[in-house]
Amino acid sequence: MNMVVLNIPSLIKIKKVFKETARVLKAKGQFIFSNLNPLCIMIKKTACETQTHLKDFSYFQDGSKYRSQVRLSDNSQMEFVDVHWTLESLTGAASSAGFYLKRIIEPRPIKNPPKCLVNYTIAEHIIFDYQKINS
Repeated sequence: MNMVVLNIPSLIKIKKVFKETARVLKAKGQFIFSNLNPLCIMIKKTACETQTHLKDFSYFQDGSKYRSQVRLSDNSQMEFVDVHWTLESLTGAASSAGFYLKRIIEPRPIKNPPKCLVNYTIAEHIIFDYQKINS
């Protein structure tokens, strides 16, 4: 699942999605999902994104909304209003659905990046690699 949870409006729905994912995976199946790295959300401007916290945003408040402007490789922009979930809530939802965390990946800059990624100095994304516990 690539960048899906930041569009799910409630933790209850995230738990349902994770539980359904566990239901359809075979025993010891792999579940990988990505999200914006919390560091990226808290910094106003990164190599490719500008974040604007909406009224009453708090990192610790699940469901807080923020506006994200993403600069594309052709220098055009896209804008999203996303929902923030703490790492604690996401890992708890995955664990309660029957997954265990194998590793967390924070993608590093690539060699010879497009111009918009030249100043890529922080991990803007985070990838969770889970395995289904039971059969």
